Amino acid sequence: MHSACLVLLALLSEPGTSADLLRWKLAEGESYRIEVRVQSQSAATVNKLVKKVASHQELRLSWQVEGTDAEGNFRIVQRIERLRWRLEGEGGRVVIDYDSDAPPADEQARRASAAVAALVGKSLRVVLSPRGEIISAVPDADFQEALRELEDKENLLYLFSAEGLSAMLAQAMPILPEQAVVPGDKWQLSRRLALAFAPATQKSEYVVIEPSDADRQAGLLPIDVTSQVELEPAEGVSLKITEQHTEGRLIFDVVHGRYLSARFKQLLVTETPFRDDVARARVETAMELTVQPVK
Repeated sequence: MHSACLVLLALLSEPGTSADLLRWKLAEGESYRIEVRVQSQSAATVNKLVKKVASHQELRLSWQVEGTDAEGNFRIVQRIERLRWRLEGEGGRVVIDYDSDAPPADEQARRASAAVAALVGKSLRVVLSPRGEIISAVPDADFQEALRELEDKENLLYLFSAEGLSAMLAQAMPILPEQAVVPGDKWQLSRRLALAFAPATQKSEYVVIEPSDADRQAGLLPIDVTSQVELEPAEGVSLKITEQHTEGRLIFDVVHGRYLSARFKQLLVTETPFRDDVARARVETAMELTVQPVK
């Protein structure tokens, strides 16, 4: 009987066998580096003509934790530290090749530099709840001034605005479940998407996966995600999604209380009437995010 109790006690104390309450744990004075990489391949077909575009973007953000507010939410200063953007047109022709860490190599890079370079080093004041909800993101005055330079470039304006940056982070680091979880548990989230062609909602399901022995010892919890995009009715929009597939994996560090990494792949195929034909667009996107403490 005594041996049986010892075995039971050992099983109960095994790391990772109990439910984990997933929460962010940030301390005043801590710094983090967030790296985001997005690659996309798109092909648009109209009247048997195919136009292909490839894009590669890299974004490095820094987080400086200033402390917590009265509700226990984290106050963070977020800065854009680096921007890298390479855009290739038909046949691999380079349209834009810009890196804020390097001098502009050509005229296209100089034009891109003029549009986005002013954002580098500028700050947002972010309030993050322990469950990972971005409660507010307020740009400093110099950040807001830099955004005015992008007013005639709507796609860039949204991407680098407080709302755009927050939406990108929310996709890769979604709100954590309210209750403690064990492998097999699921939760769902919905969020609005600012798609160029139509308003849409993305519905995602998150599933806690049984960690490997190594992950369990390190306190890491893998979470798989699948998503569906649903177009919202809009006047004058006849677009429809004919094929889609989104899946990814998130890694949450239970011990240190933060996301460690996220990887996603998405395929989206759409059709819309165009004169006497149908315009088809196929977009494949891969996104990676990592979060690292800065010593």
